[in-house]
Amino acid sequence: MNEIKPNKPKISIVSETNYGLYFWKLPNGRYFQDDDNNILNIESKRGDILKMNALREAAIYWGADPNGKPHFVETTRATEGEFQEQLRQMLEESQW
Repeated sequence: MNEIKPNKPKISIVSETNYGLYFWKLPNGRYFQDDDNNILNIESKRGDILKMNALREAAIYWGADPNGKPHFVETTRATEGEFQEQLRQMLEESQW
């Protein structure tokens, strides 16, 4: 008897921006981080070789596996108004 397999919809990811962060991804698939779980990253445009090299140098300096690679993650940029609002909220929460 032949099984009927339902058609699976195809999903495609659409890149919306070229701005984001590069993280140092280790060969085991994890991101390089310090003892406080801060992930090593650098703000960049997609494909910026200079920023990727700077990240690689920093990763090696801090003891990461040099066989890792930079991994890009898209982010959104805040407007000046959004930044000021976030800063105001942060200062209110910290009671500076």
